[in-house]
Amino acid sequence: MVDRNHDDFVGRLGRINKVHGSGGGFEATGALSKADYRPRRFRMRRPRLIGILVMTGAVLVFLKATLQVTLGPDAYDYKVALLKKGNWADRAGAFVLQAEPATDAVAAQLRRLTPSPRT
Repeated sequence: MVDRNHDDFVGRLGRINKVHGSGGGFEATGALSKADYRPRRFRMRRPRLIGILVMTGAVLVFLKATLQVTLGPDAYDYKVALLKKGNWADRAGAFVLQAEPATDAVAAQLRRLTPSPRT
């Protein structure tokens, strides 16, 4: 049995071998071949300690300012003073929660933005 496609196939293989023999290929000009491909190496991302500390500090200042606005400055200072009289964990909390100029400035801005309660 004769396969007519076989002659076309053998002819195509001959043309391909002829082109490859002369150094040609089937890639577009300027295209990267498999030999040119170098996979990207993924580098490990180390946590950026300074960014984490700055963000933690900003969240802490905002939290303290929110508490100061909610409770009022006098009540907030009173509660921090109560913490200073406690055990070592309470004293550490009082040290972290004491109001500093940044907290006072953020609290002043929050007070300006929030409506005053009707009494």
